[in-house]
Amino acid sequence: MKNKLRPFAIFVFIIFSSLTANAAAVFSPITSLTGFKYTVGSGPSAEQYFTVSATNLTGNLIVTAPANFEISPLSGSSFVSMSSITIANSGGTVSEITLYVRLKAGLTVNAYSGNLSIASNGASTHNIA
Repeated sequence: MKNKLRPFAIFVFIIFSSLTANAAAVFSPITSLTGFKYTVGSGPSAEQYFTVSATNLTGNLIVTAPANFEISPLSGSSFVSMSSITIANSGGTVSEITLYVRLKAGLTVNAYSGNLSIASNGASTHNIA
């Protein structure tokens, strides 16, 4: 009886694998960034970082900052303020990359939040709150 069930189990696994193996996927181990502090007249805030990678893409990976935030591929004094970053894939893959985010300069005292969006054609959007 085991011999009759084993081919069935393998067949089911192969069907499941073929349905999910080529799906575009965006990965980031980070789901939230908190604790951004802003003092009037001394902005921007300190930066925080996150990593992102992707597989099976058919288009570029686009990372978009929410209002009042800015992102950069560089940190510290080399921070380059951007509202979005487009990362080209290589053979459908984006290897893990570190990006940096901070509150913009010139803001008023307030609690700021929003979703940082990581998206690509055919992939589910990953949001970092």
